[in-house]
Amino acid sequence: MVRIGTGIRDIDDFIAARGDIPPEATDVRDVEPDARALTVSRMTRNLERLAELPALRRLAARAPRDETLRLIGGAVGVEDLALFGGTMADLVPLSRLQKLRYLTISVASRLWSLDGIEGLTTLEYFSAWHCAALTSVAPLAGLRGLRYVFLDGNMYKPMRLDSLAAFAGLGDLEVLTLHNIRVRDRDLRPLHGLHKLRRLDLPDHFPVAQFAALAAALPAANGRWRSRFQSLPAPKNSDS
Repeated sequence: MVRIGTGIRDIDDFIAARGDIPPEATDVRDVEPDARALTVSRMTRNLERLAELPALRRLAARAPRDETLRLIGGAVGVEDLALFGGTMADLVPLSRLQKLRYLTISVASRLWSLDGIEGLTTLEYFSAWHCAALTSVAPLAGLRGLRYVFLDGNMYKPMRLDSLAAFAGLGDLEVLTLHNIRVRDRDLRPLHGLHKLRRLDLPDHFPVAQFAALAAALPAANGRWRSRFQSLPAPKNSDS
C-alpha cells in the first residue's frame, strides 16, 4: 500500500518516522499470534480474530465499514491505527481502543462525526485528511494529551466547522494544521492559550484583526499565516 502524504512537512515527517504500512492479511486465522503490525480490509476473513492477537500494536484498514470498525475495536492493544477510505459514519466502534496513541483517517467521505473518540485519552496524534463531511471536532476537546492535529476537507468541498472552541483546552498541542476548512464564527481566540504550538497552519478566511491578535498571543508559533495576514486587505467592516 502506498503511504498517502499530506503535503505538510512536519506531519509527513512524523508519519514517515513510523515506518512503512504493514503487509495485508487475507485471513486473520493465518496471522502469527505474535504479529505486531497488520493491514486488513473489509474483505479480510475472520476479522473477529483480531481480538486474539495480544501483541498487535499497529493496524491499518482499507475501505472499512462500520462493521469493520466494530471488529477492529476488539484489538484493544493497538496503539497506532490508520483508516484509508471507507464508509464509516462515526468512530463509536473504536471506543474500546484505550491504548491508542496515533489515529490517521484518510479520504473518509462519509465520516460526519468524531463521536467515540472522546474516551481515547491516550491519543497523541490525530489526522483527518480529505474528510469534508465532518462538521464538528467537539469530541477532541477532552483529549488533553494531543500533540499533533491535522484536519483537511478537500479542494472542492471544505470542511465546515462552527468554531475552534474544541482546541482551547489542548495545551500540549505542538502542531495544528487546518487545511481546506471554513470556520463559521471566524474566531481564532480559542487558540490563544496554546503556548506549546511550534507549528500552526491556518486558512485565510479570518479577519485581519484575528490574525494580528493571534500573532501577539503565540509569538513562538511558526506558519505562513504569520506573514501572510499582513498582506491581506483590511475588511470594510468593524472586524478590522
